[in-house]
Parts: sequence; structure tokens; C-alpha cells
Amino acid sequence: MIFYGSIFQSFSKNLFYSEHCRFNKRTATATNLPFVDSVTTVLSVFGQFLLIKRYIEHWIIWIVVDVVSVVMWVYALNTEGESVATLLMWIVFTMNGFIMFFKWRCDMKRQKISDES
Repeated sequence: MIFYGSIFQSFSKNLFYSEHCRFNKRTATATNLPFVDSVTTVLSVFGQFLLIKRYIEHWIIWIVVDVVSVVMWVYALNTEGESVATLLMWIVFTMNGFIMFFKWRCDMKRQKISDES
């Protein structure tokens, strides 16, 4: 089971760190969504940390990152019109996140049943 207090603390530190990323991205790029882009970056690092610790909740973080990235790239497609391949990539990542979350959850249930037997 996850210690939600430590995850919340880590998440809040990462969100605070995203302000630093937002400032750096604003000065380095001409994007219209620097805060959204930096939050997806920080959440990706947080999701990777949860993956290393083998928590199933990392898939939820990845799904959130993917959905936010899809919305961001749809906006970029509508304003700039040059990001079709990137948008398709994030849509595939989103589908992968949902598929793997349900697969991992089913595998965990199956393993729990076999452990009880």
C-alpha cells in the first residue's frame, strides 16, 4: 500500500519545482503554455519515480500527463498547425496508459488470488 502522505509531500515539492521549470521554459521557448508544459515534465519525473517503486498509481500519473499533453498539442495544432505527428504520438501514449493500467491491475488481482491459494 502506498504511504499517501509521503506521495502528497513529494507531489507538492514537484509542483513547486515546476515553477522553476516554467520560468526556464518561458525564457528558452516561444510556447504559449509554459506552465502546462512544465507541469507535465514534473509529473513525468514523479510518475517515473512511482514506476521505479512499482506502485500501480504510476499509470494514473502517466494517464494524467498524457491527457494534459494531448490537450496541449491540440491547442498547438489549432494555433500553429505543425504538430500532427506529436499529437498522434501522445494519443497513442494515452491509449497505452489505459491499457497497461488495466492489465497491471488484472495481473495484481490474479497474483493476489494465487498467493491466497
